[in-house]
Amino acid sequence: MAAIPHTSRERTYALAAIYQVTMLVDELAHQGQANAEEIEAVLSGLFVMNPEETFAVYGEPQLLLKGLKMLRGDFSKQDSETLYNATRYALMLIGLEKQLTRNRGMLATLATELEGVKRQIDHFSLLHETVLSRLDQIYQQTLSTIHPRIIVKGSNHHLARPENAARIRALLLAGVRAVVLWRQCRGNRFQLIFGRGKLVAEAAKMVAETEV
Repeated sequence: MAAIPHTSRERTYALAAIYQVTMLVDELAHQGQANAEEIEAVLSGLFVMNPEETFAVYGEPQLLLKGLKMLRGDFSKQDSETLYNATRYALMLIGLEKQLTRNRGMLATLATELEGVKRQIDHFSLLHETVLSRLDQIYQQTLSTIHPRIIVKGSNHHLARPENAARIRALLLAGVRAVVLWRQCRGNRFQLIFGRGKLVAEAAKMVAETEV
């Protein structure tokens, strides 16, 4: 794998992907729907195995606008529960990825399975139910077996729908991939707590660039 840059901009990009995943998970859990383009943007990163640069994983930063705006702080008081849930999921994904890196067998299984899904995408779209169902299965057979498991909270009505549950698990799988990129960019919990100012400032700059 090519060396991944670890400037503040790269870290912000990776963290925006994590938060975009967690916000989409929360939307699906509470509302039963989420923006298809935003979902596709983060799922696409699952199939970029050896990027030559950080921005090759998800494409242009504008595709991660939801995550960037969250980092910038575009939230009202009414959004406090969404912010809390998204942050909670992000921290759980970071912990999950840390455990995954210690399990070489599972890492190899994930790589093999995702290569198989990549071949499916040659015949189906990334958001086709066949592809999402397979990503769902992969998550359940691998990451879902690591404890503590990520428990998604929301409306029982929405969570009980198989197609919605599949999207949520596929997104959690993509979330772990985003954490891998975050780690490669030298991201860590310390920066989330004490270096947040730099990340917020960089996110604001990146959002402004997309709105030009």
